[in-house]
Parts: sequence; structure tokens; C-alpha cells
Amino acid sequence: MSGQEIVKIKLDGKTFLDVDNGLYSEIYDRISSSIIVVYTNRSSGFTKLLNELSDRGIGRIDFHRRRGETYESYGQIHYTGERISIRGKICIDSDSFIYSEAGIAGIMEVSRISRLPPQTASIVTPGTAVSALELSEAIRSGILVPSYKDDHENPKSLSLLRLADRGGLTLQPDPGLYWNTSEIDFSSMYPSIIVRYNLSPETFGDGDYVVPELGYRVRSSPRGFLSGALEKLLERRLFYKSVRDKSPTYRNRDTALKWLLLTSFGYTGYKNAKFGKIEVHESITAIGRWALSAAIEEAQKMGFRIVHGIVDSLWVSGDGGIEELLQRIKDRTRIDIVVDSRYKWVLFPPARNGYGSPGSYIGWRYDSTFKIRGLDLRRKNIPGICRDFQKSAASLFSSCNNDSGVMAKKQELENMKKQFAAKLQLADAEDLSLRFHITRRPEEYAVNTVTKKLLNGLKKSGIELNPGESVDAIVVDRRSGIFSKTGEGHGFDREMYMKMLERSFEPFDFMIKSAEKNLASSRHDRKAVLNLYRQHADRYVTDLYDF
Repeated sequence: MSGQEIVKIKLDGKTFLDVDNGLYSEIYDRISSSIIVVYTNRSSGFTKLLNELSDRGIGRIDFHRRRGETYESYGQIHYTGERISIRGKICIDSDSFIYSEAGIAGIMEVSRISRLPPQTASIVTPGTAVSALELSEAIRSGILVPSYKDDHENPKSLSLLRLADRGGLTLQPDPGLYWNTSEIDFSSMYPSIIVRYNLSPETFGDGDYVVPELGYRVRSSPRGFLSGALEKLLERRLFYKSVRDKSPTYRNRDTALKWLLLTSFGYTGYKNAKFGKIEVHESITAIGRWALSAAIEEAQKMGFRIVHGIVDSLWVSGDGGIEELLQRIKDRTRIDIVVDSRYKWVLFPPARNGYGSPGSYIGWRYDSTFKIRGLDLRRKNIPGICRDFQKSAASLFSSCNNDSGVMAKKQELENMKKQFAAKLQLADAEDLSLRFHITRRPEEYAVNTVTKKLLNGLKKSGIELNPGESVDAIVVDRRSGIFSKTGEGHGFDREMYMKMLERSFEPFDFMIKSAEKNLASSRHDRKAVLNLYRQHADRYVTDLYDF
């Protein structure tokens, strides 16, 4: 939209710039004959389109609106736009979480599991879907559902509270370049713990199983309600995970169930969850910490080097039998564990403080694919030219088999950096556009940041964004607060964009330095071994190595 005027329409993936009565008639026919209508209502564009159908005399669509709202989830600010309901249709907002993550197949799977109508399943949070699943299972099992939860936290000593109030175990990786590394993952760790260890509010008390660190006692039988309700969901997800590569439908169903299972853990500690109990939540994380520690111990016993670990994942390097390691860990923890990725090389770049960042790495798998987390390539608030550079740089190193091969790419990397620096001078809007995620209103910003300047500029133009919304713009002059949607005739803040591009160089500069360090360390180790041999061998040993 441009102001209140519709200037282009996207229908079934095709964009139309010639908006006339013929196009509106086709849209009316499509909506009338469809069962499912997927729409986007940013800036109330879809609402305007439906009203335009009636205003032009083409046809009346009977619809209702629900105003948008800002909400917070897991520390992040989100905004749901104005929702549309059309009589007799399943209307799905393409910006809804489940649709954006798992598509129509995912929504139908959530609907099937939670017993919520598909349109409702597309709107609610995964936590609400899990709550609906638990309620339906309780009703079907003849279990009374309390109208109001009145299950307070048990009294705890300060020392127990300090032990219990902890999350998952996370290691801090040493920044560097690692070879022949495997990433192994516990399958749906937290839901599996609930099921395997029979964690449910009513199973706590005088049971036969003692929770590590905390000393809570849990009954292994009979099966608790919560563990029983999640067992079917867990089995269904593990099935989809095993066949997800065979069909996009299975992949989307797997993704949808993944989010439900992730949320099922969080709901055990939610104060208003009807089947929640904080001791269950604390026990899950305690068993999770123990399980990852046990996995580390088994890996070290088999001679693997521990590279990194985070909650339910462990990175190990070495030539040991990985399948034997998985079986040992499963036998000890009773939780399924699989190989997520096998890396020819994986790079953990340093954070700004010089230490390793648990959530930032790039790895080249043996199946010729990348796995990237935390780098510019994965971020939406970074200009396209930075993402393009990191994509090209990553491909540059994909053929490397050792540290010497990485070192050999040093000049090619320097040439590539120069090419992208030159490309920046002629960059277009697609290369320069930044996504700004709004977390508060302009007057709530304590510091005059670039985002605040953008919001003030939009407000002067009559555009007000709600916290949780996002907007794409090009920074023309960050100091003066000048922005542009297209960049045409305005230019851009070259100094700011150059700094961002140079920051995108840093992980790959570090990769070269890490390879250099690995080679130097390897030479040092060989020299130390040879010196030790000389101390105990014949004095006339010939040195065949060039150090």
C-alpha cells in the first residue's frame, strides 16, 4: 500500500502492479471459491482490499476484524496485526508464528493434536496449543480440570533454591577452527525427560527416583497425567523427524510439533498452567544438566575431545566410534540421542569480549551443506551486502580439507573483501535495506538511537509503528536521522555501512588466524615429541623434520 491506496497486489505468489476491476473480480472469485484464505494484513492492506471489493460493486465479503496487539514472549516483543475472519472460510494470517514456521501442514497438525479449529490454531501461541492438548486429554481421561490453579510452590531452603533455580548446562567454546567434529543432539530432550522419568505434579512426593542435585523424589509408576499426555506427542514427533526428509509435509509437521514440545517444558513452570508445577520444571532442567554431563563423561572416556555443549547438544572431535558413544549415552540417560551433523570443519568465532560465544558458529558438513548460527548471514537486521559477502566467503572455504588448505585461501579472501568494498559504493536498495524491529514507542527510548530517529521520522510522515512491528529502511545519515525506503536520489551513510561490512569480514579473518595457530601448535607438538625421543634414544638420531 501507498498511504491508503492499494498500488500492488500479490495473488498466489504473483505480483500485479496493474490494479483494476478485472483483478478485483478475480480476487473475489478466488476468495468465494476457496476454503482456506492465507492473507497478510500489514498496514491493514487486506482489510482495505476487502472493503474495496464492496465499494467497487464487485461483491461483498462478510468479514470481521480483530484489532492487533503487542505482547511479550520469552523476552521478545511481538505484534499481531489486525486479524480477519471471513464467514465460512479458514483465514490464516501469513505473519502468524505457526504458519511462518510450518505452513498449512503445520497448522493442520497443531489443530489435530490440540483439538483447536485450524484458524484458532494458527493464531494462538504454541503454549496455548499445548494447554488445549492437556485439557482435551484430561477430559477424555475423566480427570477433573481445576477452574483456578491453587498449587503453590513448596517451601525451599536458600541453598536448595540456588540449586533449583538454574537452566540448562551451557559450555563456553574456545574460539577456533576444529576439524572432524560431530554434533550430537538429545532428541526432544526436555519432553523426553518428562516422559522417561514420569514427571507430573501428582508423581512428586515419596517416589523411588531421586532427582539429581535437588533430591526430589518421583514415583516411576503409575504413569502420571502430564507424562502420559506428552508421550503420544513425543512419539508422533519422533516419527515425523525420522521421515522429514521424504516430504515437505512431514518436515512442516515435524517443525510444528517441535515448537509444541519445546513449549510444553516452559508451561510446567508457568504460574497459571493448570497442570504445571514449579518442582516439575526444576527437575527437568536438573536432569537435563545431569544428562549432558553424563554425555561429556562418556565421550571423554572414549577419547573424544569436547569442543562445545549447550543444553541438549554436544560437539565432539576425534576418530572414536560415534555410534558406540550414542548407545552408551542412551543406556545411561534413557534419552534418545542422534548425530545432528558431521562437520569437516567448524569455526567458533570470538565475541566482542574475546571469549567464545555459545550461539555463534559456522560448520561445513560432510554432506556438502553449511550449518550457520549467530553470524550476519542469519540476521535480518544486517544489510544484504554483508550477508552476500559471508555466503561467498563460506563457499570459498568449503573445499578446504585441512589447516594448510585454509591458509592457502588467504589471498583469495583479501581479494573478495576488496571486491565487496568496491561493490558497496554502487550498492542498490536490496543490498542496503535494514530491518528495524521496534520494541518500544519513540518516547520510551532513553538514548537517541538510530531506531528512535527512524520512529520520529516516520511519525512526522504520519506513520506510527507499534512495539513488536518491523520496518525496512535505508540509513541515509544516521546522525541527522535521515532514512529512505528506496534509496533513490538519497544515497546512504557510507561510513556506517562500511563498518558493518568490515564486521562481516571478521569471522573469516579469524578463520585464517585459527588455521595459522593450529599449524603452529601442531609443529610445536611434533617438535616436543622429537625432543623427548632424543633424550632417550641414540645420540646419532637423524632429524628428518624441518622445523
